[in-house]
Amino acid sequence: MPAVARSDSGWTLPLALGALAVVVAAAGVQPWGPAMNDPDSMSSVLYFQRLAAGHRLEVTVLTTPKPLLTLVQGLTWTLTHDWRALVWETVLVHGMGVALLARLAARAAGAVAAAAVAVMLIASASQLQEVSQANSLVWSLAAWAAAGVAVTAPRPRYWLAGVALAVGGMARHETWVLVAVLTVLTACVALLSLARRAPGVREASTWPSARELAPLLVGWIAVPVQLLHDLLLSGDALYWSKASVAYTALVTPDLAPVPPVRFALNVLERYAAMPLLVALALIGVAYLVVERRWAILLGLGWVTIGIAAMLGLLSWRAVYVTDRYFEQPTLGLVLAAAIGLGALAHAMAVWIGAGRGITGRWGSVAAALAAGLIALALVPPWPMDAALRGRLTSMRAAVANLESVMPRLRDVAAPLRDGPAPPPRTVTGGFTEVDAQRAGLVVPRPFQRRIAIDLDLPLTVVADSRVAFTAAPAATVLQPGQWVFHDAYVDTPPELFTVLEVDQATRLGGVEITPVEWRAGAYWLLQVARVQ
Repeated sequence: MPAVARSDSGWTLPLALGALAVVVAAAGVQPWGPAMNDPDSMSSVLYFQRLAAGHRLEVTVLTTPKPLLTLVQGLTWTLTHDWRALVWETVLVHGMGVALLARLAARAAGAVAAAAVAVMLIASASQLQEVSQANSLVWSLAAWAAAGVAVTAPRPRYWLAGVALAVGGMARHETWVLVAVLTVLTACVALLSLARRAPGVREASTWPSARELAPLLVGWIAVPVQLLHDLLLSGDALYWSKASVAYTALVTPDLAPVPPVRFALNVLERYAAMPLLVALALIGVAYLVVERRWAILLGLGWVTIGIAAMLGLLSWRAVYVTDRYFEQPTLGLVLAAAIGLGALAHAMAVWIGAGRGITGRWGSVAAALAAGLIALALVPPWPMDAALRGRLTSMRAAVANLESVMPRLRDVAAPLRDGPAPPPRTVTGGFTEVDAQRAGLVVPRPFQRRIAIDLDLPLTVVADSRVAFTAAPAATVLQPGQWVFHDAYVDTPPELFTVLEVDQATRLGGVEITPVEWRAGAYWLLQVARVQ
């Protein structure tokens, strides 16, 4: 493949693409409507509240703490008391991430690559879902892209990249692996520099010096921040390393280890379903090798192979790995594929002939538009994703239901807030959970932490209905004096909850459940009493 000159139009195109990302994400998420935060962002607010009050967590919370989001999202909610504000700021960070990644792609392979990576991120259903839930991937992607832009500048800004890695490390722990690799690289460069000082050894080198690379190690700041954060939050500085283990123990206790070979085959099968994306990614990698863009190659290798290997290790340890975790390796492929498209566009321009009007401004615009259309074929736009549309619709309806019943829940919560909080229950592995038989409220999993925060209740008062009813039938779990909020849109699997969908006082095991507020087919607020 010929090495060709790359056009770099500066920040104009990336900023325009970032603004487009904000507009499209806002149109899809509609953050002016019901807030669709998931338990992860709710946990960040919960962590902020506990740290600000000097209190420790009452039970094991199944969300890995992330200091950056604890501060930003916790402070945002405290100032606004509006869950939508968390989604709004995530939409803006998403736009920033798209702009930065487009700038990085433009430096690698021109405007075509910039347009392609931006369109794939804007169109991605999984990315829009992360934005709608105000999740950490959006924040870490922006930080990683910022680090990439800083180190690939004509005059690399390693201090800025180090700060970006520190920020990214406070949002996603995978960043620590990259910082570790950079530490080894810096040490190797330092050793080579010492070797070059020997008599007869040439001094010339295209690599930056160890002194220049050293600011990248600022990324290690994220580690002591995380340890202190978790020590104050839970009394255990390594709490961050146990959240996923706790999730597995509490939610999927029978999960079996996945041998490395089987995991590798599963990964190959996953990406075999994306042949064009993978082929373009390989072209992009080859192009980066020819162009000697080692910094970008290092980042791509870490976010694809490195993070996939980390997921394989977790699976081998029988720790639950959701499909969402593969979004990071896929993002690496997306960037590589965009660079591959840019490389092909450059090669075609050289082959046809630059003197025939192909590479002028309008030719670049036409090529960028064509790349955008190809990108849409690689990543079908999210409006075509029925699963995402269904989820957004269900969550909007569920949040509307919660807001409808919240005034009654506030009345219910008053005596629970004033009374003694029940102790947690210790389960497998020494983790703790809410004792559903002693909790005052039993609510849907997606809203457990939000309800506890909005009503200013200890976590041990608010039980997760899915965990409770999976362990034992509702007829066994529910006790007199409790209240149950059931939402048909988010309580799954449905068969666990059909016994709660009543329109009059009904005996359930040894108790009687009475609907106090409900809308058939939507939600029920039930009071639990002794059988008369």
